Amino acid sequence: MIYNTYGSTGIEVSAVGFGGMRFENQDDIDTYASLVKAAYDDGINYFDTAAGYGKSEEIFGVAFKQMNKTRDQKPFYVSTKSSKADPAEVRKDLETSLKRMNLEYIDFYHFWCILSLDEYRSRKAAGALAEFERLKDEGLIKHI
Repeated sequence: MIYNTYGSTGIEVSAVGFGGMRFENQDDIDTYASLVKAAYDDGINYFDTAAGYGKSEEIFGVAFKQMNKTRDQKPFYVSTKSSKADPAEVRKDLETSLKRMNLEYIDFYHFWCILSLDEYRSRKAAGALAEFERLKDEGLIKHI
């Protein structure tokens, strides 16, 4: 597997990541969780999902529960996101994601789906970005 440094984080992530947007039959959680685990076993260590991807976080959560047992020796990194502007909704999104995925923190939490500079400014003014920063200070997010 080829690994590259993720921006200025110093974290080495697999060049091939595992995205959770397009699980065909999301009711077959165990089958897809086995696929996620197999990808991890084969060297993929970057996993991307979102609350809006159906049952993706639940699928990852089943796999991560097993993967957490070896995470210290064989790290993996999780990316998810929130498109909310209200700080309370941002926090709720994160807490829901953590619970679904059996995680204590998110490695990369994205300020997501900003389609214009005005939208960015509006969300920032509403306090969403400040909430991301608070969540990072609390250790629930490693990188914004």
